Amino acid sequence: MTEQADSSQALHEALRLMAANERAIGSLYEEYALHIPEHADFWLGMAAEERQHGEWIEELGTSPSPISSLSPRFTLEAIRTFADYIREHHGFAKQGTTMAAAVATAYNLETALLERRFFEQLPQTSSRVNAVVARLRKETEQHVRRMKDALTRFGNPQATDTP
Repeated sequence: MTEQADSSQALHEALRLMAANERAIGSLYEEYALHIPEHADFWLGMAAEERQHGEWIEELGTSPSPISSLSPRFTLEAIRTFADYIREHHGFAKQGTTMAAAVATAYNLETALLERRFFEQLPQTSSRVNAVVARLRKETEQHVRRMKDALTRFGNPQATDTP
């Protein structure tokens, strides 16, 4: 296989994994809605937004893709590690959780996406990519603000889902 074909496969796998991570965050938020029914609307709204983020990322992989490569510091392993972190917290959530713990975990997830510049790892080589990255960053910043507000209302920012 050629280097270009390998690069193209890695790019499509990265986009698939990134989209899956957004859907997994949405699934985590749906789990919170089940365990915290008095705040189900909040969590279900967040989950719907995460699913939308996944769709936006998937669209970048459609042909013709406006992306031809990833940033060199952006690896499939890094995306998989983040996916493992999401799955781990989903497992904790299935055991039950509190609003304070759920919000703290969601705050940490959303903040990590921004701090690690997760979306900016996509080479902004076209107006289509630039627009998607800008929307993802803006909505994730809004999620962080919502979680920060919720932390103030519901509990300790040091809380976690872990038993």
